Amino acid sequence: MVDIFPQCNVGFVDPVDVWFESFDTDDPTSAASPVDDIGGGESREEDNRGTSPSPSGKFVNPDHSSAETAGLRRQTFVSKTATFQFQTTMQPGDNFRVVGNADKFFLNDLINDDRLAGAGIADKQRIMNKWITGTFAAREIRQPDKYATNVLGVWRLLHVELDSMGPVTGNEIVTVFTDIVGTGTGLTEARGIPSINDGSADLDTDPPGNGRFENGRMIVGSGPGAVRFRRLRPTDTRVSSSPRRVSTGCRSRPSTTNHPATAR
Repeated sequence: MVDIFPQCNVGFVDPVDVWFESFDTDDPTSAASPVDDIGGGESREEDNRGTSPSPSGKFVNPDHSSAETAGLRRQTFVSKTATFQFQTTMQPGDNFRVVGNADKFFLNDLINDDRLAGAGIADKQRIMNKWITGTFAAREIRQPDKYATNVLGVWRLLHVELDSMGPVTGNEIVTVFTDIVGTGTGLTEARGIPSINDGSADLDTDPPGNGRFENGRMIVGSGPGAVRFRRLRPTDTRVSSSPRRVSTGCRSRPSTTNHPATAR
C-alpha cells in the first residue's frame, strides 16, 4: 500500500474533480523470460506477474475497499494538494505508473502496451495515446513528468540464514528393560528404566510424536553377545523418548529377563 500525493499548480475557488488511472508499465531491463513476460518476446500487453488486486494495481480507501470505478479514481480537490492510497501487487519486479487528468475520457484513450514498446528503456515506460501515430515520444502524454508519476517498482526482501551442524556425539541413553509388550512380529514396546524423557513429543503424548531417537537403533547387551536391532525407519519403526517405553517394531522376541539396552 502506497500513498499518492498529487499537487496542482494553483488553488481552486470551487472543488474540482481530477481522475486517475494506473498502468502496468513494461520492465525496462529485459524483453526475455524470466524477467519479462513468460515466453519472452513482448507477447503480452502487460507483464506484471502479480494478479491481486490486479496486474495494474488498484486505488483503495483507507479501509482497503475499492475506490475506483471502471479502473478510474475520482479525486476531488478543495486545495492544491490531495492524498489517496494505491495498492500494488506483492510480486517483486512488478512496475506501476499513475496518470492524472481532469478529463476521464482522455484517460480511457491511454495505453502502455508491451507489444508496441520500443527497444529503449524510455519507450517501455511511456504512457501513450492509442489514437496518435508517429514515434513513441510523439504518442506519449504531454508533460509526463507533471501528469504521470515516476515508475513505482515492487521490491521484496529475502532473508537467508546459513546453518551448519557438527558431528553428533553422545546422543545415547543406557537403560534396563523391565517389560516387553508383544511377541514375535507383534513386538511393539520395550519398557525400561531410568526415564529417557527429554520433553520432546513421543508415543505417549497427545498428539503423539516419534521422539528423539527416530531413525536410531537399539542395542541389547554388550560385547560380542550384544543384539543389535536393525536401523529404525520413520515409516514403520520408531524409538520414542517416552519416560516408560522405547518403541522399536522389532521382528524377533528378546528374552524377558532384564538386560541393559542402549538407544541411539
